[in-house]
This record gives sequence, C-alpha cells and structure tokens, in this order.
Amino acid sequence: KTTTQYLPYTVETRDISTSLSFSGTVEILHSQQITAGEGAVVREVFVEDNQPVQKDDKLLQLEDGTVFTANMDGVVNQVRAREGGYAMPGMALVQVCDLTNLQITMSVDEYDISTLSVGQPCRLYFLALEETFDAGIRHIDRLSTAAGSTAYYTVSVELTAPETVLPGMQVWVTIPREQLQAVDALPIEAITFEGGQPVVYVENGDAMTAQPVTLGLNDETHVQLLS
Repeated sequence: KTTTQYLPYTVETRDISTSLSFSGTVEILHSQQITAGEGAVVREVFVEDNQPVQKDDKLLQLEDGTVFTANMDGVVNQVRAREGGYAMPGMALVQVCDLTNLQITMSVDEYDISTLSVGQPCRLYFLALEETFDAGIRHIDRLSTAAGSTAYYTVSVELTAPETVLPGMQVWVTIPREQLQAVDALPIEAITFEGGQPVVYVENGDAMTAQPVTLGLNDETHVQLLS
C-alpha cells in the first residue's frame, strides 16, 4: 500500500523582490603613462613606487630640462626610470593611476540589456574581500560583441573605492528589478501543478483537497499569492 505524505506550509506576510546578477571586473578609469619621446638622459626622479601624488606634483626631469608632472591625484604604480639612466625612445618611465575612482565592467546579453539604464542603482559584492558596496550604472555601450548567436553589451558601474579594492578583482553585481512589500506568500515548494494550473492542497477533514491559486512575483524561494 502506498501512503502519500504531505508537508505543512503556512501563508506568511513577507517582502518579495527580484534582481539580476552579473559577474564583473574592476578596471581603472584614469591613468597617466610618462614615456620618453626621444632618447634622453634622466636627470632626476622625484617619486617612487606606491607613492601618493597630487595633480601637478613633479614626477621626473630629463637632462634637457623637461619636467613631467602628474595630471591628476593618484598613486605611482610603477617607476622604471633611474637617475642618470638613458631613456630609449618610447620607453615607459613612470605610471600614475587613480585607484580611488574605479569602474566595474560586465557583459549583459541582449535579453537583459533593455532592463538596465544609466544611473540605475546596484550592489557590488567583492568575492576576495567579502565586502559589499552600493553603486550605480555609469555607462551602457550600445555596440555589441557577439558570442555565438547571442549579442552582449558592456555595462560600466562607477565606484569610489577604499584602498582594499584593486584593479582586476572579481565582483558580483546585483541590480534590483521588482520589489513588493508585505504580501501573502508561500514557499515555492508548497505549489504543485495539475493540468497546468497551480494548486495547493488544503486539509478538508481527513482528506486533502486541491485548491487552485493565482500566483504573482517570486524570488526563487517564495511566491506571492494573489488569490
């Protein structure tokens, strides 16, 4: 003899929200690379690796008197020049990066891109740091790249970051879509389908009776009951 067992569920009042999630990467928005236009001897280097600089601070001076200065506030990421050394034409001498104002870029497919807009709020979760920050969409590239038969668009999120956030880090970007507050809901597991119609089973004396229901928004764990 086969016995059917039922698990009890109770309708509860709760908030339900949906969101889109994408994988992103931290990138630099602003950087400055000092290179030697023609071959020259380096007279003096004013900075060193990892040194904070402000706009117009001196970076280095060549033997001919040319002085290079920072064109922004930032951090010296790399110094390859040395005093008295010869700089070959096109040689990278000093690099300055803005590590505070960063951006996160992510690829969004053609099915989701229409739901996004510039200025839309989002939440950033940094996997390596286990930290979360609030931000907003800065730019949506309208020219696509193709991956198979699907078009993808690059979306940029602007972030004013603490020192712990570095270029290249991986980020999980969550963008809210719909939000409902204080609605009647059940766990999705409580719903079954008969003939394509969602139903729940309700106790009716010693028997269980199928009760049709009308469903609304779901957040993958709970579903709104409209009737």
